[in-house]
Amino acid sequence: MDFGTTHIFKSFSSSKDREKWWIGRLVKVKKNLNTMFMKTPSPDEIGLVIGIQHTGIGYHLNVFFVSFNACSWIMTNDVYSMPDRF
Repeated sequence: MDFGTTHIFKSFSSSKDREKWWIGRLVKVKKNLNTMFMKTPSPDEIGLVIGIQHTGIGYHLNVFFVSFNACSWIMTNDVYSMPDRF
C-alpha cells in the first residue's frame, strides 16, 4: 500500500469535510515522535485514524495502533496518509 503526503496540500470546505476525509483513514508514522508522557509508535507503524482535533499549532489525529493496542495523538505533519481511491 502506498502512503504519501498529499494531505498536507489538501484543502477542505468545512471542518465536517476534513473529519469525514480523515476518520477511518490509514496512516503511517514518518519518524520517532518526541514525547515524554505518552507511548508513541515507532516509525513506519500503521494505524487507523479515529478522531481529529484542531489546536493552536495544527491538526492532531487520534490514531489507534493495533501493535500496542492503544491510541496516540499525532500531528498531521508527522504521518503519511493513505491515498484517495477513485
